[in-house]
Amino acid sequence: MEASSPPDTWTTAHDLSLVYIALAYGTDKDLADAELDVIVERLSRWNPPEAALEEGGQDVQEVIMEAAAIYLEEDADHEIAGSVETLGQTLAEEDRRHALEDALRIAEADGVLLSSEQNLLSALAEAWHLRTTGRQLIEESSVEVEAVDTAWSFLHDLGLVYVILAHSTDSALSDAELSAVLGRLQDWHEEVTEDDAREVLREVLTFYGEQPSEEALEASVRSIKEALPPAQRLVALDDLMTIADIEGDRSGNKREMIEGLADAWGVPVRMRAAPQDGEA
Repeated sequence: MEASSPPDTWTTAHDLSLVYIALAYGTDKDLADAELDVIVERLSRWNPPEAALEEGGQDVQEVIMEAAAIYLEEDADHEIAGSVETLGQTLAEEDRRHALEDALRIAEADGVLLSSEQNLLSALAEAWHLRTTGRQLIEESSVEVEAVDTAWSFLHDLGLVYVILAHSTDSALSDAELSAVLGRLQDWHEEVTEDDAREVLREVLTFYGEQPSEEALEASVRSIKEALPPAQRLVALDDLMTIADIEGDRSGNKREMIEGLADAWGVPVRMRAAPQDGEA
């Protein structure tokens, strides 16, 4: 069966609906009635009732149904990532703030702000250049906020991938690279302190020093894809490109690795070589 593609009538409300569905369902594989009610309520601001009266117009329920049809397709990851990018490019800053707040209210609808939901909200804030706003919204949430799991987690998997990339060219890890890995790990979750990130990095370096099998490394790559929605995988790839640029080398092994991860994670990222000294 051929995969569906967004219809010609696809609108900003459709993009938002797709992102909201990914947040509400994709983070815990459950779409509660309360979450759906908030999605309908919040989308009504972007797709008012009078819009359905216009030629070719649709009501909110129709918008959600069309977005849900796209979400259920096998290639939905690309569409979700595309919607996040489109919203970031087309919405004014104030509108992006409203959209991010709407996303938070949807995540809060079931009474708990899950760790996975916090991660996705942070990823949206990052993609929409609203990092400070995202941090404030999570900190000021009125519902129970799930604590970060300190066991081996996707943070360890991410750290492992970051370390492998940094180590891939010269078989060495510079202080600048380790500092960048540490900072990026800490940025992934508001509840992660610098000490937490250092502990994760220490455990990752210990594991990597034991020369894990290729299967173990592939398992981390798969775990990241399973743990993170498309928008966050894009953020992870951006982290990798930042780490690759530290020593001015985004070619060769590092370039090949990042492009391979983009393919493995199902996100449409294509790299350009990092600018060299003297280049614009």
